Amino acid sequence: MGVGSIYRHFDSKERLVNAVFRGAKARLRDALLLELELGAPPDALFAELWARLARFQRREPVAFQFLELQDHVPYLDAESRDVEASALAPVMAAAANVGGLSPRDAGVLIAIVWGAFVGLTKAERLGYLRLDDDGLRRAGELCFAAVAHARADSLPRHPTTKKKRS
Repeated sequence: MGVGSIYRHFDSKERLVNAVFRGAKARLRDALLLELELGAPPDALFAELWARLARFQRREPVAFQFLELQDHVPYLDAESRDVEASALAPVMAAAANVGGLSPRDAGVLIAIVWGAFVGLTKAERLGYLRLDDDGLRRAGELCFAAVAHARADSLPRHPTTKKKRS
């Protein structure tokens, strides 16, 4: 298809990117969440989400790499952000529920796990690591072990700073 033909369907690069983003993010959301038991024990839920993420990345490496590059870019429109939220909201709620975390801490935890997965797959793509399916599963176990203690009752508390009285 010629470049000119694309612009018969999309009047700008931003609209084209948003359409591609929504399609890829919706496929990722479905791959992660369809028939997922969000009430499963934390280790089983994490392992299942990690395995689903790995299957999506293996099945759709170009879409995964596109999503990896498109996160949080300023030109995503409201509809694209809604699709992204529909993928994240159930996972964030489960993370908050399981660990008793605040929504903010649950979001941070998810970002850490996403970053670990993206880093692993990028290192594999660049030839720094070789990860077969078992190696990627084991990496998921290591990631879970690293974040398993991120529970609200085990997080360090920072003392509140009191204002000096004049």
